[in-house]
Amino acid sequence: MRDLCVRVGYLCCSIFSFSGSMFLLCMGTLLRLEPRFLPKAKTPESSSNSCFITAALYAILCVVCAIMWRRKLVMNKISTKDPLPSELFGTTMSYYDWDDSEEVAPLVAKTHSKKSPSIQHL
Repeated sequence: MRDLCVRVGYLCCSIFSFSGSMFLLCMGTLLRLEPRFLPKAKTPESSSNSCFITAALYAILCVVCAIMWRRKLVMNKISTKDPLPSELFGTTMSYYDWDDSEEVAPLVAKTHSKKSPSIQHL
């Protein structure tokens, strides 16, 4: 269970680091190109540089976490391709394996007993 948490932790860390670095790149670009959109920024040039440096740190963290996640998978000999549900249960039935005959079995078995005459025939 702990191993699963570690693997998921590395993956979550890399995903959140990637999204953080993209957000900070956008903020740094916005501060650099259009500082009037963020009026409370007193020094937009310095703030944009800080955003770019922090985005680079997040990108490095993303790469490190992705490498650690991949290394953990290789150490445990876990394939990155998850098994299909049919492989888990040992069935190989697919759409093409079904019998596609035109004959349809009746839902109710026919009885060969002599029917009593109905009221209409009397």
